[in-house]
Amino acid sequence: MNIFAWMQTYPDFSTTEQTIAQYLIENGHRCANLNAETIMSECYVSRAALYRFCTRCGFSGLRALLLQMNADAVKWNQQTAALDFSYPFTEQDDLLTVASSLQKDYSQSILMAQSLLVQKDLEKAIQAMRKASRIVVFTSASNIPAAQSFRFQMAEINKTVLVPVDEYEQRLQASQCGPDDFPIVITMAARGWNAPFLIRHFQKTERPWLLISSRTLALAPSDTAYRLFLPNEEDHAARISSFSTRASLNWLLDVLFAAYFQLDYQANRLCKANAYNIIGSKGR
Repeated sequence: MNIFAWMQTYPDFSTTEQTIAQYLIENGHRCANLNAETIMSECYVSRAALYRFCTRCGFSGLRALLLQMNADAVKWNQQTAALDFSYPFTEQDDLLTVASSLQKDYSQSILMAQSLLVQKDLEKAIQAMRKASRIVVFTSASNIPAAQSFRFQMAEINKTVLVPVDEYEQRLQASQCGPDDFPIVITMAARGWNAPFLIRHFQKTERPWLLISSRTLALAPSDTAYRLFLPNEEDHAARISSFSTRASLNWLLDVLFAAYFQLDYQANRLCKANAYNIIGSKGR
């Protein structure tokens, strides 16, 4: 995960840690010239607090943190370039400018999602998908088409994915998920009717499952609950319009499919080719 994205979205910083995080984000362009004394002086924090912050971010010290910031700065600057996510174009723009603005909106949404990707959780989720006899995706409303598209992709390589749609069917399917099933819950902030129920239910089952959400949705650490994150800016409830909303979800589900496909690359290519040969035979 991009360290700037980590600092911006981590939900459990103390007030002092939030101050340090905001300072480092705003001064990331000069991270090569920062040192402990400067940060302590400008943030009004102690050395102990600064090094606790480094530990919280997963680094052994300030130097390691600043080196990672320097490495991640270019991509971070690309994804945080000024853009109105709610209305990425104006009424005066010509059609080519509108098209270009939407392209930038999509690109930045995906860049933000990429910066939040945690490789170890992605790897665990893919291995759990491989072991499962079925994958069951639980989501709602406008996320259903993305889940159905994922189901179709996986069906082409002979992997069963279920996408229950209505609330009763989702609860019924959740109650019937067995040890050979791998549940995936997709929700931005668990505002939907079923999302809190599904999260509580799968936390209790102690089987591997995947939660795809924004980082604002807190979840107690668990060895069986894997997390993949959507950018907070993609929260439909926090946006005025729907331009590019769910672009990051479509990308993330494509990443899941691609990573799963890669596990048995040649076999999956052959499976798709055989399926299309039969489908395209026109009854001959």
